[in-house]
Amino acid sequence: MKFVFLRRILFVAIFAVVCTGSIAYAVQDDGKPVTKETVLQAGYSQEMDNGIIIYKDSGGGTVIHFPYVPKIKINGQEIKFTEEPFTLIDGITLVPAREFFEKLGTTVNWHNDSQTITVEKGSTAVELTTGSKVAKINDKINELPAKVRLVNNCTYIPLRVISETFGYKVDYKDGVITVDAAQDN
Repeated sequence: MKFVFLRRILFVAIFAVVCTGSIAYAVQDDGKPVTKETVLQAGYSQEMDNGIIIYKDSGGGTVIHFPYVPKIKINGQEIKFTEEPFTLIDGITLVPAREFFEKLGTTVNWHNDSQTITVEKGSTAVELTTGSKVAKINDKINELPAKVRLVNNCTYIPLRVISETFGYKVDYKDGVITVDAAQDN
């Protein structure tokens, strides 16, 4: 019985990887969600990758990322990113910087020599450096809730604090993060 259960989990995980490239959430045949515990019972190894828990099969391929990544809407429109956003263990959602900033209508510049992003919109200027938990906002130093990360040649930034810096209201409800422009934005 236990072997059949583990085979089902393995089948669902492999099927989802083949269909989507990676999974943020999976469901067993009986409709129950696959959890960290059931994945570990199935023999996958748990590893940390830049602050994200990932589970790998015995062949070393990434199988499941936890926790689930919510949908993101900006001004009422669901956003599909080229590089997938992810949520850290402590609940901080990181998004691909360039795509996200462009959706907010900002000007984005990448400085390869210093691994720094500069962003401007109106009277707000932000400077972010990969590997740092510090943002320079209008020449003031501010601590970020998570490091700016470089993953697969894509820079990821904490969604909430950066959105709010540019005057957007951020809310989370029923698995959806909404980023809405303030009245004066």
